[in-house]
Amino acid sequence: MKIINIFGTRPEIIKFQPFIKSLHQNKINYENIYGGQHYSKNLSKVFFNDKFFKKPKYYFNYGSKFKNLNYIRELKEKIFKILIKEKPDFVFVQGDTNTTLAGSLSTLQYKKKINKNINLCHIEAGLRSKDLKMQEELNRIIIDHISDLLFAPTNLQKKNLTKENINKNKIFIVGNTLSDVLKNIKIKKKKIKQVILTMHRDENVKKKKDLSRSVTFINLIASQNNEKINFFCHPKTKQSIVKYNLSLRPNIKLEKPTNYSKFINSLFNSKYIISDSGGIQEEACILKKHLITLRYNTERPETISIGSNILSNFNYLRVKKRINYINKTLPRWKSPYGINVSKKIIDIISKNKKRSDEFDKHRLNNLLKTFKKQKAFSQKSIKKNIYNLLKLLS
Repeated sequence: MKIINIFGTRPEIIKFQPFIKSLHQNKINYENIYGGQHYSKNLSKVFFNDKFFKKPKYYFNYGSKFKNLNYIRELKEKIFKILIKEKPDFVFVQGDTNTTLAGSLSTLQYKKKINKNINLCHIEAGLRSKDLKMQEELNRIIIDHISDLLFAPTNLQKKNLTKENINKNKIFIVGNTLSDVLKNIKIKKKKIKQVILTMHRDENVKKKKDLSRSVTFINLIASQNNEKINFFCHPKTKQSIVKYNLSLRPNIKLEKPTNYSKFINSLFNSKYIISDSGGIQEEACILKKHLITLRYNTERPETISIGSNILSNFNYLRVKKRINYINKTLPRWKSPYGINVSKKIIDIISKNKKRSDEFDKHRLNNLLKTFKKQKAFSQKSIKKNIYNLLKLLS
């Protein structure tokens, strides 16, 4: 059995770590491909010195050369050539990034042209925000519909997949590999509790009006609570703040990107967390830290239903009420993300070596139907983006 793992961003590297460690410990043959969607040294290279994390045999810096559709198209063709050379039985992708989509599309191309028995495996399958304006939402829908084995974090994600008429026999509820990651991080408790802030999503920082709204909202929270807020500022967010000449209140301290272990310690020792990140919704939940998410929707509704997270909706009174609640309430929820997730995945693929099936017209029509069911599909820009991505299926 031979496996290819494909990743290109910091979250993917983090979540792949325990799975790759399990491959190493089980003496399973594998290689890693890094697409370089995150190309900052501080964001990626620090992860490749783990003794269990084999440095990528194939390392691209495409994130600095290509954007969005061009990145997906270029990386897809590169990975296709690598698959021809490596001849894997399984290709693993994780999450919903452009790298994940490129790896999935190249595997489908390989399946059609070279070896129909290859298996595309999607870790973190079934997440849905119902927001087609998000590139990640388009990516994960396509990835799930062309995958052979789908590893869903919870039953909620399995329900999303079966609602889209994806074969339930291909879906396995395993939890989230992030549980395996956090279990192995050494935590040092501190007495001084501070608020942690992160913000990087395009809808919050890319355009001047969106970033101005976000900064104004954060400044309002900072002014009313007068608490020290450590802002772990993504490079592109910092660049935009400087570009648009926006200012933060004095009690908001900018922090540089740090290694993952230190960041998790910061989250653990926080009073509460404010973020627009998807991954932090999971991390805060597992670490039992209250989270306020700077968004109107989430693809992780389980964090809301168990009480670890709320959506801010950029409504200050809503956030103020939540902060008052946090100050009076200890976290009591149980994480829905499982344990020993990587081991479960390896056990499943060991028993499902010939599950691969053809991506035929029926499955393509089902994918199109999934998009068309949503009202936002009628918007010209969204429809155009979807069809541009679907052209890459050929």
